Amino acid sequence: MDQERRANNDIERIPLITSDAVKRVMNTDLAIETIEQAYQDYGRERRVLSDPPALLLREETAQAAFKVKGARIKTFGVTGFRVIADRTVNDKEETIDYCWIAESETGRLIGLVDESWLHRLRTALTGVVAAKWLANPRSRVAAIIGAGKIADELPVPLSKVFNLSEIRIAARSKESAQAFARRHQHVSNLKAFANVRDAVNGADIVICITASSEPVLLAEYLQPGMFICGLGGGPEISSDVLTRVDRFIVDELKYAAMIGSIRGWIKGGMSYESIKARVDADIGEIALAKQATNQGENEITLAIIQGMACCDLALAKLVLSRCNLMP
Repeated sequence: MDQERRANNDIERIPLITSDAVKRVMNTDLAIETIEQAYQDYGRERRVLSDPPALLLREETAQAAFKVKGARIKTFGVTGFRVIADRTVNDKEETIDYCWIAESETGRLIGLVDESWLHRLRTALTGVVAAKWLANPRSRVAAIIGAGKIADELPVPLSKVFNLSEIRIAARSKESAQAFARRHQHVSNLKAFANVRDAVNGADIVICITASSEPVLLAEYLQPGMFICGLGGGPEISSDVLTRVDRFIVDELKYAAMIGSIRGWIKGGMSYESIKARVDADIGEIALAKQATNQGENEITLAIIQGMACCDLALAKLVLSRCNLMP
């Protein structure tokens, strides 16, 4: 027993920040600022993601599929890995998600942060930051396509960044859109729409975050001056949208081609090289020149933001700092 007790005392206690604790210490304004800093670091350093950007481990007999995404942020002096385990339970996906954070210089493990909620906030806020830098700053109407848990994180920060007169929501069914509107009744002028076409008609900002297996946003819905951001993991934006826009922005093309709309375009016959040739800038380049990047009155801009691990790492580092666990 004494040996066991001594062995237990010798175990290094690694700080583990639970999802509830993350929610208590998180601040939306600071989170947006932190994501902006991570993108600026990407713009300066360029190589901030692991190679490959995502490592997948799947087996036919295994219940869970695993993914590891690595990144470093020189400005913050941290390196880390997002470790995700996905499995399907009763036809619904369940995810276990942690961010492992270490000092870049020494490799010393600083802590583990539960990203069950944080990754949803990160996804939403990267779309908001992209809109902040790329959309017309006088945008008044925003449309959210998709009514899931990530979409739940969009109305408040969108309202903070833009002086919106209306936020619209469209989903797989009008009932889902109405339920979303009820959940967010504290956000003024949020309205449910029966379909995507009506929701985006007259919208300045359109953010897609769906799990759709087919396109929900078509080129015929586009209008001059519109900013579109695709965040979802399925082919939610039609390939003909790319032919209609004036500017095309991505976060990290190599990873973005693995999932979401770009993967859908490639499966539909477009080549990776032709898509790469169409890219005007990545979000790191935009971050370093953001004052000159907001679109003109009639320009249409498309941004595909599939999620960079450096943003997960940056928010996890923010959590540790607010928990007084950073050196």
